[in-house]
Amino acid sequence: MRICAVTSFPPTIAGVADYGAFLVEELARDGRVEHVTVLADRARGAADREVSRRLEIRRMWERDRPSIGVALDRAIARTNADVVWFNLGLTMFGTSPAAVTAMAAPLAARIRGRRTVVTLHELPQVADLATLGIGRVRGRLVSSIVVRALLRANEVVVTLDQYRDHLVHGLGARNVTHVAHQVSQHVEHSDEPADETVLVFGTFGPHKDPGLVAQAVAMLRASHPGLRLVVAGADNPRYPGFMEKCRAAWDLAGSWRGYVPRDELPAL
Repeated sequence: MRICAVTSFPPTIAGVADYGAFLVEELARDGRVEHVTVLADRARGAADREVSRRLEIRRMWERDRPSIGVALDRAIARTNADVVWFNLGLTMFGTSPAAVTAMAAPLAARIRGRRTVVTLHELPQVADLATLGIGRVRGRLVSSIVVRALLRANEVVVTLDQYRDHLVHGLGARNVTHVAHQVSQHVEHSDEPADETVLVFGTFGPHKDPGLVAQAVAMLRASHPGLRLVVAGADNPRYPGFMEKCRAAWDLAGSWRGYVPRDELPAL
């Protein structure tokens, strides 16, 4: 099987990039998969093209550019993939009107006869669109139209069962599967620390604020005085400086590790 994956990709550190890299690498290890072509976002310091035995990464689109949809359509047409997989967050392609045209790429691929799979990480009907940088009224209308177009894929995958319930019972979808986030079987890890530890890990903004966990840990220390808090991750690019404000607000000076490079994840 040959797979074309459309996703943001590391060194991009926000949104769905890490999930895309995880699943692409797992697919490339699978003996049933002959080759994976990734149509990824351009990123500073990353080559436009990287090739290994079973994996090719082509960096060929940039957020909020009006040509994203056309560029993806042409690039997909040039592949000989049996399946095209779209790994999508609502703002992966940006928040401008250009992003809406790019979200039509799965429908265009389906119309051209490609077998398509769409992974949806957010749904406009249950997301706080303002924290994603999308206007509420216009965003819900446009995003709802986009979601209905995405449901034309052969298969739609969601990472939360709440999303599946909404699509099945709210929109009558019959092609939705829930697959929760997973951890690679190939990742090694260090021994657990001696002290009880709470880890918050992600890219942070108003929609993903570690402050609530910091409050919970502070309350739990009354009965667990040795409880440690570790906050690992960076600002979401839409909210630069967010974690500096959190560090001051929640006294995270000794807890926030910042961005953790991939080779340090086993120890984390």
